[in-house]
Amino acid sequence: MRRFIRKASEIEKLIARTYQEFAKSEHNDADLVEIWSAMARDEEDHAMQLELAARLPLDAAFAGIAESCPNPATMYDLANEI
Repeated sequence: MRRFIRKASEIEKLIARTYQEFAKSEHNDADLVEIWSAMARDEEDHAMQLELAARLPLDAAFAGIAESCPNPATMYDLANEI
């Protein structure tokens, strides 16, 4: 489960970097730059929350969930392809 949470955090960071790149587009006006930047910050916040969750005693906090989680490496690869 810890591996899943860490990989999910990496995905959030990847998405944040994507939004940061969108914010750099010369075709954006100030409002659109702010929207993309805010979305990037949100994803960074999600990554931090996941990193905090990874510090929890996982057996108690996530009992029974690990069996139904998708493969985190596959999820990351898909996000990276997008």
